[in-house]
Amino acid sequence: MKHRLLIPAAVVTVLAVFSATAGATFPSNGAPLYVYQETFNGLATIPNYNDPASFNTAYYGGPTPPPGDLLGTSQFDGTSTDLTASGNQPPGVIVVNPCTGFTYNNANGCAAASTATTSNETEFMTVQSWPFYVGSSTSSNVNPGTFAVETQTDDGSWMTLSGQAYTYAQPGNFQNTAGLTAGVAAVDNGGMHSPAGVTSTFTIPGTGECATNLYYLTFEYFEAAGGQASVGYSWQPPGAPSQTTIPQAVVWGQVLYNGQPEPGATISIPLPGGGTVTVTSDTSGCFGYNYPPTWAGALNVGTVKATDTPHGSRTQKNKNTIVTMGDATFVQFSFPNPVPYVNLFKRITQIQTKGPTPAPGATYQTVVPTPDPNNPPGVAGTANTLNVYPGDIVTYTIYFDNSGSTPAYYPNLTDVLSPDMTYVLGSATGTCCINPTVSIPITPSVSGNTVTWTLATPLPTASPLSPQTIQGNVSVQAKVN
Repeated sequence: MKHRLLIPAAVVTVLAVFSATAGATFPSNGAPLYVYQETFNGLATIPNYNDPASFNTAYYGGPTPPPGDLLGTSQFDGTSTDLTASGNQPPGVIVVNPCTGFTYNNANGCAAASTATTSNETEFMTVQSWPFYVGSSTSSNVNPGTFAVETQTDDGSWMTLSGQAYTYAQPGNFQNTAGLTAGVAAVDNGGMHSPAGVTSTFTIPGTGECATNLYYLTFEYFEAAGGQASVGYSWQPPGAPSQTTIPQAVVWGQVLYNGQPEPGATISIPLPGGGTVTVTSDTSGCFGYNYPPTWAGALNVGTVKATDTPHGSRTQKNKNTIVTMGDATFVQFSFPNPVPYVNLFKRITQIQTKGPTPAPGATYQTVVPTPDPNNPPGVAGTANTLNVYPGDIVTYTIYFDNSGSTPAYYPNLTDVLSPDMTYVLGSATGTCCINPTVSIPITPSVSGNTVTWTLATPLPTASPLSPQTIQGNVSVQAKVN
C-alpha cells in the first residue's frame, strides 16, 4: 500500500509582544504583522487608490514596502484596536495623541503654536498575510460559498484575495471565484478618513483539488499623521451567523491509496489547547483545517493521522495497512518562508511463510516480492495486496523523504497495523538519510498495535528539491494471528 500524506504548513510564528506603557496592549494572537515606515516618496497629498499595490508604488516607488523601512513585527488577529490608547501600539510604532487645542495636520503633527510638540510620528503601514482552506462537507471547517469580509480602520485599508501570500495587487476571478476585479482589492477601504468600515463579498466555489482550495488573504493598513488611528478586520464565511475573526493558520494535505486519491479517509488534527478535531477527505483525497487566531506563541502541529477506508476482502488476510506522518509540519509560519513536504511510501518487502497448510515440522520460507514497477527510485517491495496466512511474519518497510524547501522539525512516523497482527518485538529499525547523507538517530517504541519511530533531529530537505532517491526508511515485522 502506498500512503502519501502531503502537509505544507500549519504553524503560527513566535513573535514577541511589546507594550510601551502599562494599560492596554496590542493584541498578541494571530498571524505575523509587519510594520513599515511610510516614506511618502516626497508626495504632499495622500492618493486614494483602490488597491494597495498602487498605493505602495506611489509612496515606496514599488508594489511592496522596502525591507529597510521595517519598524517592527508583532501578531494580530484582526480585533478592532484603538492605536492611540496608551501602550496600545505594535512594536516600532509611536502614536502620540494630537495636541489639545491646536490644529493637527499631515505635515507637522502639532502646529500653530511655538510651544507645540512637532516631533510626533504617526505615519506607518502594517501588512499581514495568511492562508485558509475551503472544502466541501466534512473535508474542511470552512465551506464554499459567499464570504463577507470587512475592514474597520482609520485611515485606509485593503484586503486582497489571491493564490499566494503577500499579493498586493488584487487578481481577477482566479480559481473559479466570483466577485473579484483585477486591480481592485476584494475590500477597498482606502483613503484618508475617520474610523470607517467597508464590507465586500466574493464567492468561492466547491470545486478544485487540494492546492487550488488554498486561498490567501493579505491585509494592508496605513495611518497618516493626525487624529485617530484604529485598525481591525473580520469576515463572515458561508454558514456563519455574523462577522468573526479570520483563521490565520491552516493544515492541509491529500491522502493517496496506491497512487490514487483516497476519499473518505478520516484525518485527526491536534488543537492548540489540547484535543483533536476530525475531518474527512473529499473525492480528491483532499482535506484541510483552519485554526482560529486565539492563541499566542508557537504551535507544533504534530501527529496528523489519516485512517484509511477498507480495501478488498480479508478472507485470506490481505495485509495493506496505514502509515501516517506526525510532527512533520513544524515550520515558522512567517511568509514568505517555504514549507516542508513529506512523502511516505509503505511497502511489503519480505514474507516468511510456511504456506496455507504447513506440514508438521515445516520451516519458514522467505519470499521477497517483486518490486512494484512504478516505485520511486530507492523504494523496494510492493504495495499490491498479498495473501498471507496465520503464522506468517510480514516485514513492512516505510520509506520517507522531504521534497519541500525547509526541514520538517522532529517528525514522528507512526504505523498502525490491523487487529489480526502482532508486532514482533525488537524488529523496529530505522536509518536516515541519503540525499543528503546525514545521520539521524531514530528511536522506535511500541504500544499495542502501534509502532512509532521518533527522529532526533529535523528531517532535512532533499538535495536537489526533487529527490532522486528516498532519504530514509524504517521497518517492522508483524506476525499474522
